[in-house]
Formats: sequence, structure tokens, C-alpha cells
Amino acid sequence: MNKKLWEHRIPTIPALILVVISLYFTLGLLKNNVFTRTNANADTEPNNVTIGNITDTSFTVGFTTNVNTVAQISINKPDGQEILIYDNRETKTVGQLSTLSHIFTVKNLSANTKYFFTILVNGKLYSNQGSQYTVTTGMTLSATPYSYASLKGFVIGQNNTKAADTLIVVKPQGGQTLLGITDNTGSYSIPINQVRTEQLNQFLMISKTTQMSLQALQTTNSSTITMSYPQNGAVPPVTLTENYSFSPPTPSSESAYSIFSLPTPAEVNKGKISITVPVNNQSFIDTQPLFQGTALPNQKVSISIHTTPLTAEVLTDAHGNWSFRPNFPLSPGQHTISIQTMNALGFQQTVTSSFSIFPSGSQVIQSATPSATPTFTPTPTPTTAPTATPTQMVTPTPTQTITASPTPTPTSTPIPTIQQATPTSSTFISVTPSKAGSGAVVMVTLVSVICIIAGTTLLFIVA
Repeated sequence: MNKKLWEHRIPTIPALILVVISLYFTLGLLKNNVFTRTNANADTEPNNVTIGNITDTSFTVGFTTNVNTVAQISINKPDGQEILIYDNRETKTVGQLSTLSHIFTVKNLSANTKYFFTILVNGKLYSNQGSQYTVTTGMTLSATPYSYASLKGFVIGQNNTKAADTLIVVKPQGGQTLLGITDNTGSYSIPINQVRTEQLNQFLMISKTTQMSLQALQTTNSSTITMSYPQNGAVPPVTLTENYSFSPPTPSSESAYSIFSLPTPAEVNKGKISITVPVNNQSFIDTQPLFQGTALPNQKVSISIHTTPLTAEVLTDAHGNWSFRPNFPLSPGQHTISIQTMNALGFQQTVTSSFSIFPSGSQVIQSATPSATPTFTPTPTPTTAPTATPTQMVTPTPTQTITASPTPTPTSTPIPTIQQATPTSSTFISVTPSKAGSGAVVMVTLVSVICIIAGTTLLFIVA
């Protein structure tokens, strides 16, 4: 006769051992977020993961997601302490932010120390292809940092909108990676006065010939700019999905070195606000030079020559080109011209350029090198130079409004897309997050399930 269920003896010790083993494996899987990560949405995965701004006491992490998400990074310190870092823009007043681009700065670290971190997006954990991300802080530098103007500019999104929440990645030649993000107006400012070399062992020396690459990243859109360092830090406006190259132009007999090239027709058509003639520090023999530039099509442009003084207003043509020639000679010497007009974002934008007028009868002697300074060789004939009456103001009336005539649009040479090289330094990391589902995880899960079933079964086995 079979024994009743409650008359069976329970093999307590083997059953408990199996249950403990199963609990051990199950808790291990939960701790490593194996179960939660398998349901991760591809749109919430971190892309363009970049580490930059590394000093002896801090570093910055930035990445993008294809949809608005809430993100943090979890730092493991050498002493085993785990710290959760929130987005730089989150404060007690603002609270938690759901954004497309994410940026985190980790502070109060030790010099020459390796740190590990993972990324959390909407509560899901992401790693660097199965391993934690790593970054090593730099050494403490005793040298005084150089003084450079911060890189400043703004990014335009689709339909001429302000590209807020855009990740900015800057890489100077021979230097470390720098990170920033645009504000609600699409503007950014990235300090470079403490930028280090790639080895992080000294401050980087930057000149006007130092090449830089700048990337604007948001979801699947990006814009790449290659340029020389602008002495005043001003970077021309850029549009997401467009690539740009700003390089020094070939010097001519009447132009001095300028950091950026003249705008291409493609840029002109986008309504770039610029003074194309004169380029900065250009010199003229003509005392009534023809000034030219670009702006939005059919838009008023206010012109001021501050040192004469002189003011005027012109209207751009259908292609956004404008031109202006003073109706009286300008005095010899240094001058400054400024234009003010509305940009594509609806703001009044001012652009300024310097130029000089040679004395009448002078001859220009200039070397072919960009840094050459023009010298004046006066001829014996002239005794006086015409000067403009300082109090004369040219204020345009409706009949004096100068409308630039349409000019043929030249065929533009496409700017090649700059392909980003795969980084090899820890100061620039771009990776694809790993996903769960490896053979090891499946095996551990299977062992855990078997142990649970076996332990439960033993509880009811007859001795």
C-alpha cells in the first residue's frame, strides 16, 4: 500500500544544497541584468559613446540615443565604491531630463587612476561589448595652461530650427578629445585653454595653423567640420547632415591671411551671414573699394564703416548676395566694416572685418607668404591725400537703396565627407553596446533551472 504524501521523509540536506545553488546562479544573473537587457529597444541604445575632457581629477562621457531617454552612468571606484552620475544639465530645480544627447562629468578623482563604468538608459544596463568601459585619468601638471579663446558656434537643425540638445565632439590635431552640448538656442561653448596632448602628459600648444575636427551629433544626424583654429574662437554656423571644410585661402596681392575660406555657393544659398570682400586685414589701393558679402535672399543689410564714419543699407538679391561701394573716397589707414542683418534663426547677427586703404600713389610690395606685411613705397608726385570729411554721413533714402544685381551661380565643388577613423586612444571611444544572449549566459540559466527543479523534486522523494 502506497504511503500518503505527508508520510514521505524529506532529504533535507541534498534538497537545501540544490536550492542554494539554484538561488546563487539566479541572483548572479539578476545582478548582471541579464534578464532586463534582453528586452532592450534598439532606439534606446547608446550610440557615439565618447570619453573626453580628461584631466587628473575628472573626465566626461557623452553619447546619443535615437529617442528621448533618461540616462545615468555608474562608476566603480578602485576602493569598490559605486557611484551613480547624472546628466550635467540635471539639477534639483530641473529634475530628471529625458533627452536625445547625454553628457556626464565625473569629478573628484585621483590622478593616474583607472576607472570602470557602465551606462544605464531607461533603467537598462549597457556595457562595452560585454566589458565595462574604462578610462584612466591623467597626471597632475605643474605647468601653467595656455590662454585660448573658447570655441563658440551654433548648430542649425532641419527646417532652420535651433538644434538644441546636440552633442559636440572636438578633436584638435595632436590633442585630446573635448566634449560639449548645445543649449536651447543651438549654441555651444567649449573651453580649450586646458586641452592636453593625446598622451595627457602636457598642455597642447595651439596656433592658427592647428587643424581641428568638430562633430555635431544628434540621433542619426551628424555634421563634420574640418578647420584651422580660429583666433577669436568663433566657428561658423553649421547645419546638421551637412559637412564643411574651412581652410586658408591662397593669398593674393591684395589680401592677407584669413583663417576661413570664402563661402562656397552651397553655403551662400543657405543664407550665411558673411563679408566676403574684404577678408580680414585686406588692403586696397582703391579708395572707394567694392564691398561684398552674403546673407538671406531679399534681406536688408545695414553697413557701417566705423572709422570714417559711414552708414548705408543695401538689399540682397535672390541668391543672398550683396555689394556696396562708398560714394566718396575713404581716408588712408586702417578701417573696420560691420554688417548687421537677420539670420536664418530670426536673430540680428553682426559680422565685422578689418581692412586698410593705401595712400594715393603708393605701390604695394608684398611677399607671397601669408604672414607678409605690405610696405609702402611713396612716389615723388603726390603731396596730399584726399580725406573724407569726418562729419559726413551717408544715410540711404528709398532712392539710394542699392539692390545687388543677380550674379551667375558658379558650379560648386562638393566638399568630401570626412570619415571618422576608428579611435585607438582611450581618450576617444566609439563603440556599439553589447547585447545579452551569449552561450555562457544560456548555459548558466539552464543550470539554474535544473537545480531549482531538482531541489523541488527532492523535497518529495521517498527515502
